[in-house]
Amino acid sequence: VALAREALEDVRELIESASILEIDSVSFELHTAEDGWVWQLIDEYGTTMAKSTQTYANRTDAREAMNDVKAQAPDGWITFTE
Repeated sequence: VALAREALEDVRELIESASILEIDSVSFELHTAEDGWVWQLIDEYGTTMAKSTQTYANRTDAREAMNDVKAQAPDGWITFTE
């Protein structure tokens, strides 16, 4: 029983610190960072394809920045160059 409670607490902590906002062949995720929130674009294999270049003070600001990226590619295609 104690192990099950510990596992449940671990899951609760993960739920609070990260959220998947959209799932298709890729997903946008919000995560807590040391000093705020960041977003990531993750492919279907769990590899980070893109991430925010700054840390945001709160989840709402990070989500708005993530939505700005999504708005630039309304059909879901984003091309990154170096």
